[in-house]
Amino acid sequence: MYPSLYVKEHDVHLTRQGIVDAGILEHRDEAIDLIDGVTDFNDSEPSMTAVKLLLVNDPVFNGHFPGNPICPGKEMIEMCQLSAALFYFCLHGAIDGLPVPRGLDRVVYRSFARPNDVLLIKMSKPKLERNFFICSAEVKNHQGKRVLTIGEIRGIMV
Repeated sequence: MYPSLYVKEHDVHLTRQGIVDAGILEHRDEAIDLIDGVTDFNDSEPSMTAVKLLLVNDPVFNGHFPGNPICPGKEMIEMCQLSAALFYFCLHGAIDGLPVPRGLDRVVYRSFARPNDVLLIKMSKPKLERNFFICSAEVKNHQGKRVLTIGEIRGIMV
């Protein structure tokens, strides 16, 4: 599933198949395909890193743009929202209900993501109040260049 260099550089602790098998996210395959797995989780200073390898034949590149493919920002936002739900799961060991996005603040597109980029999606600063959750996200490529930052992702469990 992953190129050998990808596996060597990014030790995937929770794979896409593990996410599906455990029923962590109840999403259609196309959405689950936006995250390849979780590479890092720290519960003492709560943070989590999810990973996505962008392959040239990924559906996110369809029509964006022939001859000069880039991953649309809305797809990276969806990656962050799915990662927020995984972060909630890693923090609490379960998801009671369906995590649904409620809002975003301070979204900044900083660079392009292209085929063969490995995106590292770092979640941090979690807050939980009743069935509402809030966290921050930063997306970097495998070269350490920031691609996207989100100051706040808000969601609700329904």
